[in-house]
Amino acid sequence: MVTIRDDKTPTLLVPDNGPVSALSSIRCLDWLLLPGIPVRITDQVADEATRNPDLPWARETCEWIVRNVVAERISIAYTDTGFDYREQFDAWIAGGMDPQRRPRSRNLGEASILGLMRSLSEEWQGNNKAVVLLDERFARKAVAAIEANIDIVSTRAYFRLLTEDYGLNDTAAYWRLVLNNIEDMDTLDEVRSVRVP
Repeated sequence: MVTIRDDKTPTLLVPDNGPVSALSSIRCLDWLLLPGIPVRITDQVADEATRNPDLPWARETCEWIVRNVVAERISIAYTDTGFDYREQFDAWIAGGMDPQRRPRSRNLGEASILGLMRSLSEEWQGNNKAVVLLDERFARKAVAAIEANIDIVSTRAYFRLLTEDYGLNDTAAYWRLVLNNIEDMDTLDEVRSVRVP
């Protein structure tokens, strides 16, 4: 079982939108802050979590991210993938926004993880460790291959950690609510990764 607090200095790293969407759907994004450790969300996850205005929680998620970045409770981990996407998006807007030429935005959160791999292997050594909140299976395998102080935690396992280590009550009921919200919103393609065995 993963423990957030041990002999290493931890940072919670969120390179996958599944956990953010899950917590957003039950209005519990502050649970990312409960362990009291630095939180870093990748630029692509911040973009992906707020991109779809049809999701009822998109606006609140955007406000939460901005509020907590300004308050320095979380930070954004900028990636080459995110930079490239922003460049393409800006060029698309400058070029008249032809729908046929819109930049591809699917799975960029997962793609940005590959860009983070070098940073992870350099930054999370010695007394530092990353607790990576990640549901996407292929990304979990890629991150697991990095030789660094990294613990990989699924959203469901994170809920259990909050119960066991931080006294949060009945996270199993919240998990059921997450699954119900996702099914009710018919957004399985957007947040499919939260269903981890």
